[in-house]
Amino acid sequence: LVMEEYERSARAGEIAAYYGRTAATGAVAHTPQRITIIMPDNLREALFTLPAIAGLRAHFPLAQVQAVAGRGQQPLLRQLDLAEHTLAKPSQLAEWPAFLRSLCIPRAEVCLAFLTDLSAALLAGCSLAPQRLGFTDSAADLIFTDHHQSRAPVSPARALSLTHVLGVSSGAPVRPPVLPADVVEAANVTLS
Repeated sequence: LVMEEYERSARAGEIAAYYGRTAATGAVAHTPQRITIIMPDNLREALFTLPAIAGLRAHFPLAQVQAVAGRGQQPLLRQLDLAEHTLAKPSQLAEWPAFLRSLCIPRAEVCLAFLTDLSAALLAGCSLAPQRLGFTDSAADLIFTDHHQSRAPVSPARALSLTHVLGVSSGAPVRPPVLPADVVEAANVTLS
């Protein structure tokens, strides 16, 4: 317990020093320390979100990123170093209580839902993040603190538009991460 408190205070000091701000309470204003990302289950849509996640990582290098993804996407996120923690979406009802506890403890300051369905909005709400950003064109916009209409087709530009609210992609374009050859081959087979 003492080590956890020490690590938490040391991390808060690193973040405060990095952003050139002083934070007596350990919290740095307007800079998220924890970000939760809800990934799409579809491989094609998940690949389109990777430049946006890389942009988040570049813009907030000290933020801890947690990704909620399908079991097949977790190794890819770990290999590309896009998330410190990955949570697998539960496949059975008995797995949901532990999953929801892991989703909201520790609580993220920002939750990004790259999906357009109600389940993504509900997961974002369950994250208990004060800022919940996502795509919606239904009643789910009541759950998001900032929502975008989802009428545009799935594309990297659409995924990046979700990060504009955080000021992430307002400068130069972010280079997409280099994907492993087996992932590129699997994506080409899936998309053709």
